Amino acid sequence: MPRKKKRFGRRKAITTRSRFAKPVDMPDVGAFVKEELYELKISIPAMARLMSVSADRAYRLMRRKDWKVSEIMNLSTIIGLNIFDWYAEQTQGPEPVTEQAPVTSVTADAELQITKQKNAVLEAENKLLREMVEMLKAK
Repeated sequence: MPRKKKRFGRRKAITTRSRFAKPVDMPDVGAFVKEELYELKISIPAMARLMSVSADRAYRLMRRKDWKVSEIMNLSTIIGLNIFDWYAEQTQGPEPVTEQAPVTSVTADAELQITKQKNAVLEAENKLLREMVEMLKAK
């Protein structure tokens, strides 16, 4: 029996991701859809009929972690649930916590008084500096 030639440098699967790239942590669309179908009391073969695919294909979809956009859109319209919103929520990182400035109950009149006091202090300092400059010029 003749031996088959081995092709070197041929990959089994073509992908756009590098072999050295970190794995992507994606939400499990199949598990989410399975839970939603269970809540809506729709069987997987019934979903397959609505999607116009075979039952075998529907079961394979439920086992898959990632789905094509067309599959998500088709199922979203069938069951009336926006799966894209759920996916966006799952892929968003935690919201950054921003510290809020302490709330002060200072009225506009009080702010005006504080500003006038600061202005008076600055004017007095400015007057003192002018007097010092005049003394230095006189020497």
